[in-house]
Amino acid sequence: KELGIIQTAFAQICKGKKEVIMVTGYSGAGKSMLSNEIRNTIAKKKGHFISGKFDQFQLDIPYSALAQAFKQLVQQLLTANKEQIQAWKKELLQALGSNGKIISTVIPEIEKIIGPQPDIIELPAEEAKNRFHLTFQNFVKIFCNTKHPLVIYLDDLQWADLSTLTLLEVLVRDVEIKHLLLISTYREKEVHDLHPLMLLLKNLEQEKITISTIFLTPMSLTQIGQLLSDTLSCPEEDVYSLAELSLQKTEGNPFFLSQFLHSLHREGLIFFDRDNYKWRWDLKKIQQAGI
Repeated sequence: KELGIIQTAFAQICKGKKEVIMVTGYSGAGKSMLSNEIRNTIAKKKGHFISGKFDQFQLDIPYSALAQAFKQLVQQLLTANKEQIQAWKKELLQALGSNGKIISTVIPEIEKIIGPQPDIIELPAEEAKNRFHLTFQNFVKIFCNTKHPLVIYLDDLQWADLSTLTLLEVLVRDVEIKHLLLISTYREKEVHDLHPLMLLLKNLEQEKITISTIFLTPMSLTQIGQLLSDTLSCPEEDVYSLAELSLQKTEGNPFFLSQFLHSLHREGLIFFDRDNYKWRWDLKKIQQAGI
């Protein structure tokens, strides 16, 4: 169901829409895994998928995750042939004009396509900020088109700097930017009502901008049973007790569950019986394990 929401949104941007999806849940709930699942769908439509991750220890570095993402895009463009790279160069220089340095300051790799850029004129702080926003809007528009829709995936938005959040709001508000899907993840328990991210979302809602939200919940006993049945190649009723114990130990967190099962296998508490060609486990020893 959750994957379907993202795939539907991607289909919409292929038709010229702009979509925003927020994915939230506890750490380890599968936010990154869900978003990465659509890579193949995007590749088939010749779309660009780029991603960046915010770091709680780099809050003083503005636009860090966006810089990571667009560095990936530059690397993708550089794999094209010379004629295509020249076409990108022409389009970029035309769109950026004399402000190319603004982009290369944040994304130095872009100079591998457009070459060294001249210094820009100094402006007062507010004017400089507006110029940066306008230049970045023009930059993003180049990569959002019918032939190549753009998906930007930003992880751990709860740690985004204020400059990035402001820029994202500008991009989302820009009605001229189409063929763009912005997917962002955040940890629900690490934001409060007055957190800058929550204030941004409220501002966009007031502007009647549609934002889809996906809440990733812990796995249920049934889902864990299905996973164990597939993993251990046996009927679900055979793994019911192990599924119950796994739920108690991990509270259904997918990451914790994965680590739990790897740990059991590593310690020989789940093992493959080669004589009878089936997986076995020692439930009592698993119960007693200090995990």
